[in-house]
Amino acid sequence: TYQCRGNEMALSNKRSAGRSLAVQYEVALLDAADEKPTEERVQTCFQLLDELLPQLGLYQKVFLMIRDELFEAIYSKELTSFSAHGDLSVSTLQRLPYFTLVQRLEQQRNETCLILEEKLKAIEDRLTSRDSELQDAQKTIETLRDEAREHQKTADAMMSEAKKLTEENRRLSMAVGQHQRAQQRTAMDMESKINQMKSSYEALAVEVEALRKFKGGYDELEQAFEEPCLQSKGRSRKVSEWEQTANTLQMGVSLKRQLLELQNIAMEEYDQQLEEHRMPLLGLQTVAKFSDDTIASLSSGREKFVKRVTEIASEIGQMHECTSQMKDQATKQRKQSRHKRTLLSRVSLSSQSDDAVDMDETSSVMHPDMADPSFSSVWSHWRKNSRLVRVVPRDLQKERVLSLVNQFYATMLWEDESDTENVLPLLDSFSEFLLSRYLIIDIAHLACHDLIRGVINHSPENISLQLFGDQLNGRLDAASFRYVLLLCDFIDLIDWESAQDFQPFATAIYPFLSEDDIEQMTMAFVAFAENRVSKHLVANYLIYLVLKHREPRIVECESRLLQHPGQRAGLLSEIEFTEALETLLPLTSNRIRRRLYLQSQADMPRGLDAVPISRLAQTFAYLGLLQLASLLRRSLVGNVLEARSQNVMSATTSSVMSRSNSALSQNQQPFLTLSTLRMASKSLKNELE
Repeated sequence: TYQCRGNEMALSNKRSAGRSLAVQYEVALLDAADEKPTEERVQTCFQLLDELLPQLGLYQKVFLMIRDELFEAIYSKELTSFSAHGDLSVSTLQRLPYFTLVQRLEQQRNETCLILEEKLKAIEDRLTSRDSELQDAQKTIETLRDEAREHQKTADAMMSEAKKLTEENRRLSMAVGQHQRAQQRTAMDMESKINQMKSSYEALAVEVEALRKFKGGYDELEQAFEEPCLQSKGRSRKVSEWEQTANTLQMGVSLKRQLLELQNIAMEEYDQQLEEHRMPLLGLQTVAKFSDDTIASLSSGREKFVKRVTEIASEIGQMHECTSQMKDQATKQRKQSRHKRTLLSRVSLSSQSDDAVDMDETSSVMHPDMADPSFSSVWSHWRKNSRLVRVVPRDLQKERVLSLVNQFYATMLWEDESDTENVLPLLDSFSEFLLSRYLIIDIAHLACHDLIRGVINHSPENISLQLFGDQLNGRLDAASFRYVLLLCDFIDLIDWESAQDFQPFATAIYPFLSEDDIEQMTMAFVAFAENRVSKHLVANYLIYLVLKHREPRIVECESRLLQHPGQRAGLLSEIEFTEALETLLPLTSNRIRRRLYLQSQADMPRGLDAVPISRLAQTFAYLGLLQLASLLRRSLVGNVLEARSQNVMSATTSSVMSRSNSALSQNQQPFLTLSTLRMASKSLKNELE
């Protein structure tokens, strides 16, 4: 019983102890209670749980697992230091619960939100202020728009008024312009009519004077036939008849000369009419179109010229018959005269004068104009084409000679582009050109004499005419003028400022020359041009090199052709020349190559079927430069400008003045190129057609 009571007391004590411990735990939990979970509360729970685990007996292991799962679910991996019982000297590490991290994040977010709210409020305040300013600005803009609309209305009204005024001004200007042009046309027409009337008056005055002299001589001649001087004595009568016949013959010769002068006047007036129309064509960049009035005027001028020179030729023919009869009569009287020695010399003089204007017999006396030995072949060709002799030649001005030569060049260029196979010698082509101009073969023959004479007289002062003269007398090939004109195409591209521009120009034109050769050539040009520069001076220098057979490209082409020798030394047949060019210049036009060769061959002595290499080199140079033309036109100006930018030297005032004066003197004649003459050739052909 005592033992049982002891056991009961022990159990009662345990229960009593258990109750007190539970009460402690409950009190501890109540003390740690809070609205939100805290680290201390969770820590207390786990501490109490750890203390209860030994009391659970069979359930200890299960609750331990539950405790660990709860611990892992509540506590994160992040550690923090912890001071036990407020003792800062002793600290331990423990894991932070997730809710603490969440609380910290919430706190940070709240702080950030507060900051952002403050900023947002500040922004809202600024936006409110800006909105107020914007409203004010919109009101201002609207006000300005209203004002702008008002101004626009005013401007539109003013523009409309200005447009009306402009239209009215334009209408008035057009009316004034038309009135002024009408007045100018009227004035020009009146001035032209006055000039034409003056020219006609002067020409008619000259013609009347010539006809007056002719009529006086004709009247004297008629009187001599109708009223012979009769004397009573036989011997005196014979002498008087002889003297009368000799005087009449002398008057006939004088009348013939007057008729030839009238013929020259007709030719000069016809030339003036043609030159007024044709000379402007040489400077055009396009093909000219002719009005019906122009065509009618030219046609009327041709018909008038043909009729006039035909009438003069008829008068000369009648005069020739009359003088022939008197010459026969004089011959008979000379045989019967006792004064042979005295009268023979007089009749001989008259006879020689009559022969000098004979249009049917060839004169055996060499004309002074034909004394130049370098043109002996030209004069020989001229005499061979007609039995006429030029007793009263015309003195052509240099400008007229140059114009006719350039028109002949234009005709040759037009034939280069045509498909005609008829290739004539240069002198024959020249004669054909003059025949197409003067329409009558005898007149063309006389005009040919005048033009050749003009070339000879003006060549010393004009190097272009020297070039033409050397082509006529056979020193140069006909391809040389084409080559020079093509060079002028490139010269014309450049606005020449100083003599030093020649160096980049020569470098582009003659790429096969060395730097030393280019420098020497430039120095030679500066000396030739006397340190001046112009398009004409550059062209004249290159023509000078051609005349002296020192032009670099022609010399180079001759050297290259010599490397393809033919069967005969220094000569090439057409086949040999073609084969050489197929190697040296494979892209050459066969048509133009063949035409140039045939023209060169036509100028050779009869029976020679080959051409000297020295002449073919000029053709080769022209064809070679023709192939490079498009490239040079694109790059030449740029090369010259680039060279100028690299040069530091500047021209002195004196050199600039001399250059300007030179250009002024040279530019009295238009600067002709291959392109402009090709255009002129088409215009001339349109006129003839």
